[in-house]
Amino acid sequence: MLITQRGEPVITVEGNGRRVTFLAALGDSEISVAVALIAARRGGRRRTLETIDGHPAATSPHAEAFVRAGFRLSGLGLDYP
Repeated sequence: MLITQRGEPVITVEGNGRRVTFLAALGDSEISVAVALIAARRGGRRRTLETIDGHPAATSPHAEAFVRAGFRLSGLGLDYP
């Protein structure tokens, strides 16, 4: 999945939702909207987000936004809602 803003790529989601990479600096409200989109795309399957920007998801500075969107801490990962 590729999330764009005004036609520019800002986030990629790869590996069946296991890896998220931020390609641009985003404000808090923009991150919240993007994370809600990611959460909505889980496809009914149990999944765990393993990395954000190449680091364990739970230790990412963005982890709080994912938790606010319904993700649950699971070791070093974040389980999809």
